[in-house]
Amino acid sequence: VQIVGRNSGWKLMLDYNTSLFTAETAEAFADFLLQTFEAVLRDPETRLADLPRQQTAIVRPVPATPVAKVAPQSERLVSDHSDIRAELQRIWSEVLGRPPSDCEGDFFELGGHSLVALRMLARAQESFGQRLSLGAFLEDPKLDALTETIARVLEGAKDHAAQTVANAELWDVLPLRAAVADSPVIVTVNQPFLYHAFARQISEGVEVINLTIAEEHGLTRLAAKDFATLAADAADLLCARYAGRPIALMGHCVDGLLALRIAQQEALARESIILVGMIDPLEPVDFVRRGRFEGVRARWSVRLRRWGHYLGAKLRGQIGWADLLRQTGAGEKLLRRFGAIAPETEAERHAFAVNHRLVQMSQEASAEPFDGDVALFKTEAHTDAALRGSFGWSRLLPADTPVYQLPGWHQDALMTTGVEKIAQIVQARIARRMKDASRHGG
Repeated sequence: VQIVGRNSGWKLMLDYNTSLFTAETAEAFADFLLQTFEAVLRDPETRLADLPRQQTAIVRPVPATPVAKVAPQSERLVSDHSDIRAELQRIWSEVLGRPPSDCEGDFFELGGHSLVALRMLARAQESFGQRLSLGAFLEDPKLDALTETIARVLEGAKDHAAQTVANAELWDVLPLRAAVADSPVIVTVNQPFLYHAFARQISEGVEVINLTIAEEHGLTRLAAKDFATLAADAADLLCARYAGRPIALMGHCVDGLLALRIAQQEALARESIILVGMIDPLEPVDFVRRGRFEGVRARWSVRLRRWGHYLGAKLRGQIGWADLLRQTGAGEKLLRRFGAIAPETEAERHAFAVNHRLVQMSQEASAEPFDGDVALFKTEAHTDAALRGSFGWSRLLPADTPVYQLPGWHQDALMTTGVEKIAQIVQARIARRMKDASRHGG
């Protein structure tokens, strides 16, 4: 079953095996599914077990309200932005667990994080009936700013922050921190919420953007790409948008491999790339060369260390039981089933699908040497063997490539525990390269 939401409405698609099910059975199931949706939308507290099982869904007409009495929803909301603000404030209150009066200002300073933000945007899109710009929200994540964005969308204005340039169907460019013209640009690759806190740590003289596979058509186009052509497309886009400006590329896990491959493209002049930052990267061929036993042992080693890390956090009172089960993967499905954690959003599913595809692509690609400036970062998700072998990149990168240790586990280190250290190191490396370039240029 696939359910796709668009501005023009919703579409439900049902695929079934004709050797196992008749068309009548499939139609009956589809009818019952529609009936279930209608019942739950009317009353979210409805128990599925209480729903009558009918062969066909009964759709009863709803008396229409005369047009003269009620204006269209978009007109009602746009006529007074306070209506939009109040509805948005209600949504923030529910997802943040705060009274509405406390939901003022910056979403992330109020306790929001990446998953909560995705759910908030999904709720807002459902409430206002329009697709909202993730880039616009990240650029200014305040209640008033998002209110104005929604008002512009409802009024039909083009949200400039949602616009992209070449390869628009494959890539989106999301602004995370603005800067003056000709300033250095830090390009973070995919998973934009991972870099929101990082962008806040960067000085005003450096621009930070996120280059991410577009939600609308990107995944479909990604399926037809390999690692080399994907990197070439990204390099062409960056050249068109940031020609002549110093560029630093950053990526986490498999996105770090993609960041490095982008930096190796001929389209980007060598002097334009001042740094590549790779957080918890693995050389692609390491996945391929592992035997079955070695692969199983490596996966269990990670799982056991992950359990140890989050059990320690639970014992120290830093996380609750729900967080422990979610972070270790032990009970996430059960937690979602019983409503202890919110269901996955479309954006979360998209990010997982993109990551899965990129891992596949990286396994099929051979790594190439790179003699530019690289900074490697190791979180607690890896053992000290990663330090000794530079994550398997020692033979492909300059001999003096540093590996910086970060506190925290994998994504946590990038979003919270290690973000200040990453920002300090990246800024210092950029400043040094810019100083060297200025000296040589003078």
